[in-house]
Amino acid sequence: MVPPTDRLRELRERHNASMQSLLEDKSTCDVQLRCGDVVVPVHSLILRVRSHKMRETLAKWNGTPKPLVINVPDLGGKMLPTAVHHIYLGDCPRLTREEAEPMLELSAFLGLDEMSQYCGLVCSSSVDDTTVVSYSALAKRLNAHPLLESCFSTLLLSKDETLAKKCAIETLSPPLSLSLSQRRDTKRFRAPIGSLSSLPSTTL
Repeated sequence: MVPPTDRLRELRERHNASMQSLLEDKSTCDVQLRCGDVVVPVHSLILRVRSHKMRETLAKWNGTPKPLVINVPDLGGKMLPTAVHHIYLGDCPRLTREEAEPMLELSAFLGLDEMSQYCGLVCSSSVDDTTVVSYSALAKRLNAHPLLESCFSTLLLSKDETLAKKCAIETLSPPLSLSLSQRRDTKRFRAPIGSLSSLPSTTL
């Protein structure tokens, strides 16, 4: 009798092989994702299953013209094949910070929640006093919660109290605004790991 773990591994390998074959079969693709000179053919069915945003976009499409061309804003065309690979196979490749930033934008546009979370975590490791302003703007625009929490943490621990104003991050979290304006010792605060509602909001 085949052990359950081996059977599951076998099924997973078969599934991945099937999806890889589908990814490589361009003859049955009915949608093109286009970013500048980068064009990646994809299957509308896969897009509908993997992305809530693409599902909404494709709901307005009646099958013609074919292929349907979806223009992707110039957020990182070089990362488009990697994003499509994730759509089909579900894995998140190891990314550098330089790759994670455009991929975060691309994932937000395509509605790839898992990839967006991963890219936010990669970018989070680079948040400090010198990058928190640009990263907070990116996090707010894309609603990237892991990155936003890292920005909160940096602001709460920073000795530069002008950073909060530059980030205008208090508009998203009144408790954060209160704690930033009234705190006496930023080192006593710790950014929340889970809920943002646990941020300190009382005067010390």
